[in-house]
Amino acid sequence: MPAKYVTVDGTAVHYLHSGPTTLPDVPPALDRGRLFVLVHAAGSNAGMWRRQVEAAAVDDSVVALDLPGHGRSSGVEGLPTLDACAEFVVRFAAALRLRRFVLVPSGTRTSPSSATLCAAGCPSSSARRRSRPPPGWTSCARHGPSR
Repeated sequence: MPAKYVTVDGTAVHYLHSGPTTLPDVPPALDRGRLFVLVHAAGSNAGMWRRQVEAAAVDDSVVALDLPGHGRSSGVEGLPTLDACAEFVVRFAAALRLRRFVLVPSGTRTSPSSATLCAAGCPSSSARRRSRPPPGWTSCARHGPSR
């Protein structure tokens, strides 16, 4: 499975992605179908998403990142607050110049909703309903629909 690194705020961030690999410092082409960004819970890493990346890559584009201090990303400590996590995911998306995407949280009861984190990290708008999102999904105006 293709993997790359991107630097965000001085942190080397490891991520898995769908599609062909590219040269170093060149983001992968993530232009197939919908774009999903998969975010793991505290104490986990992008590897937990391998099967989902492979399955979704048939028709869509997928990115699964290792948050700082997790998996193969640099750092020995995780992000200190939920706000810091939200802001980091937004900066990661900006570093890769991602188009609108569906944010997929790991879904454990003890981890915060990544959709809430993304909405918190988007001061330009609050999470709100789109005209016809799938049931149970909200929309971040900056990054598109999320669960």
